Amino acid sequence: MHEENSNFQKDNLYIFKLKILKGNKIKIIFSNDIKIAVVKDVIIRENIFEGKEVSPDTPDQLKSISDSLEAEKYAISLLSYRQYSKKALGLKLIKRGYASECIEKLIHKLEDLRYLDDTEFAKTWVASRIIRHPEGKNLLLAGLLRQGIERNIALYVIQELISLEKEVEMAAEIYKKLKKLQKSEEKIRSTLHARGFPYNVIRKIMGY
Repeated sequence: MHEENSNFQKDNLYIFKLKILKGNKIKIIFSNDIKIAVVKDVIIRENIFEGKEVSPDTPDQLKSISDSLEAEKYAISLLSYRQYSKKALGLKLIKRGYASECIEKLIHKLEDLRYLDDTEFAKTWVASRIIRHPEGKNLLLAGLLRQGIERNIALYVIQELISLEKEVEMAAEIYKKLKKLQKSEEKIRSTLHARGFPYNVIRKIMGY
């Protein structure tokens, strides 16, 4: 009976050894000499212990679970400092080396938890932008698209936050500042145009 158990363990995959590593990691050594490093939470969550028999898929499954937990922790730490668009956060995770499938699932989860919201991100970005660097609707739209915001969301936010009156107000402030600096009418006109203000707004401000 003892010999049969020994042969059974020899022929099947099992956890050979667990080794504590630095940085909240545990190295799992399997009986076929495969080695993976996972976060400690995986050991508790999946009830991993030395001598436990596992399936051939277990190493890949445990590594995937560990990567998902690590990616989520990293993403939430980033979001605790400031807002991110889905695209910007995804690029951060890609640079960190996480798989695209892991990132896609995490993005959906964070959206469901309301940690990620591209509409709210777009509103915050536009509100900040018009304070720091006032510009017309077209440039604000282009800026949101560069941030990875979907066009329909970007258009909705621009239309909600930037009325014609608001564009005129922003252009007027720029006009006043440039006049104080004794810039020529031609220079002011070209600056307003470069800032993305439409001709009807520029004409209204400059009175021609």
